[in-house]
Amino acid sequence: IAQELEEINPHMVIAPIEKGDMYAVNTFYMTGLITKSIQEMYAELKKENQERRERLLEVLNTRKRIF
Repeated sequence: IAQELEEINPHMVIAPIEKGDMYAVNTFYMTGLITKSIQEMYAELKKENQERRERLLEVLNTRKRIF
């Protein structure tokens, strides 16, 4: 897995020092990426929820005027 991550982003991997050692995933670096991704997703969800609330209010107000 670490070798595959290295192709995507080398900062995510700790390369082996000696031949035969294993690669390791840099969890410290990944924590920041995951946190940022969660923050971005939360902001998107918050915006979508607000847009849906506004649309729902528009629909409800339109129905009140009709009846």
